[in-house]
Amino acid sequence: MDDNGHPIVQLSWDDVDSCFDDESSFNIIGGGASGFALFEMNGWQFDDPRGSDEDVRLWQSDQGYFCKRRNIIDDIDVVLKLARIYFETGSYDEVRRACSDLSRLAGLP
Repeated sequence: MDDNGHPIVQLSWDDVDSCFDDESSFNIIGGGASGFALFEMNGWQFDDPRGSDEDVRLWQSDQGYFCKRRNIIDDIDVVLKLARIYFETGSYDEVRRACSDLSRLAGLP
């Protein structure tokens, strides 16, 4: 996954041809250069209140994708842990619960 040629990963619990057909799919956009945004189409998105409202371009190719700094996770290990939680549970409640304790998720003291 990178922020140019392959900037999107989508996970869905529904039997659909494309995750674009599932508004509750788990979306990860971005890459190592800029960080990663996690969100549900038309719903939840990661939000770190310690972040700023600075605009950040996460998807560099064609139309691009912009979000606020507060919506970005820089640590790929945290992104993978949150994706795994969604993959195993299909629950945004579980993802939200994990996001509420990012220091534990990141393995920080």
